[in-house]
Amino acid sequence: MTDVLEPIPKAHRLAIPDFPHHLTVAVHPANDEHISAEIAARGIWEPDETAFILKAVRPGDTFVDVGANIGYFTLIVSRLAGDAQVAIGLNRATRKSINTRTRDESVRLGK
Repeated sequence: MTDVLEPIPKAHRLAIPDFPHHLTVAVHPANDEHISAEIAARGIWEPDETAFILKAVRPGDTFVDVGANIGYFTLIVSRLAGDAQVAIGLNRATRKSINTRTRDESVRLGK
């Protein structure tokens, strides 16, 4: 049996207004014509929801991103919530893995 390899995702820099962190996210525009394609084209996904999260999340908050898909919001929150944060992205339905990095550790969630 031969495994079919998916194309290597390309990293795109996020372009989020009023966000002081420089972040890149791996996108899959060939397989994801919505979220990944929009991030690849504009550097942002759901600008209104993104602006809300930028205002709402504070250091020490816990954020659970159910249906995280590629982890866009999880990645942003991992930078907003500070050293004591927990940012968890879950996307069990498509069995995608979400990677998020806190200041001191890397956490891999999913299968």
